[in-house]
Amino acid sequence: MTTKRFLQVGLVLLSLLLPLSLHAATVGNFTTVTGPVTVSRAGKAQPAVKDAAVEAGDVVAAGEQARAEIRFADGTIMRVARNSKVEINRYLVQGQRVDVKLKLATGTIQNIVTPLPGRVFGKDAPNRFEVDTPTATCGVRGTDFITSYQNGVSQTTFLSGAGYAFNIRLPQQVVAVSAGQTMEIRKTDAPPVVRPATPVEMSGKETAAGAKEKEAKPEEAAKKEEPAAKPEEKKDAAEVKKAEAEAAPKPEQKAEAVRPKADQPLAFTPAETPKPPKINVQTVLPPNKGHISKSRP
Repeated sequence: MTTKRFLQVGLVLLSLLLPLSLHAATVGNFTTVTGPVTVSRAGKAQPAVKDAAVEAGDVVAAGEQARAEIRFADGTIMRVARNSKVEINRYLVQGQRVDVKLKLATGTIQNIVTPLPGRVFGKDAPNRFEVDTPTATCGVRGTDFITSYQNGVSQTTFLSGAGYAFNIRLPQQVVAVSAGQTMEIRKTDAPPVVRPATPVEMSGKETAAGAKEKEAKPEEAAKKEEPAAKPEEKKDAAEVKKAEAEAAPKPEQKAEAVRPKADQPLAFTPAETPKPPKINVQTVLPPNKGHISKSRP
């Protein structure tokens, strides 16, 4: 009985430890680390370095002017942009079966999923590769896509392949997204909207959320772009205004008459033409005709 009891206890312990060992298994490695990047494991954060192992459950955070790239065991690549934080919530690969769940808390990540013959991804398929944000879930079917969550906006742009997306609060309203399209969810209770991706979004340099942040404070951006005038420049401008004010004719002063050029006739207006005076003219007539006096105008 003692031996049997010992075996039972051993099996129970093994069943408890087995999921932990699978959860802590290495699922990938850092291939690129630039700037301040940390990886948190079991609540403890440490600097990420190239070739360091990545495990399921790790949280990768990239700071300002930082980025990282992770290559997973099945060949999938995840690129983490600056000011981003993503959790590798689940990464299970067993033969052709793949079950991946990434949770993007903030920032932008790009995933290049390696397509394999016979591997089909989908919401209801055996294989899943999904990225969650606080408002959206985006799944793929072997593709290259960029997901971001900034300023409350969830956005996914498909550079190639296809996928699907839905609001986590509206899981029944699933939309299909194809290559060259962008999915957006701008409100926590709004369904996803699919539209053609802009050239900037296809380049991966900017997202709609980033553009929205620029539009939020146009006056401040204009002030930043306008260089401040130096004290010398302000002084010169004041002197120029003063000189212009002194050169301008004052109300009590009369402007000098403009003399015409030699080849131009004088301007002679009717108001300047002298009027002939009224005079009496006496006309002498021959004898016996009388003497007449009349006035000419």
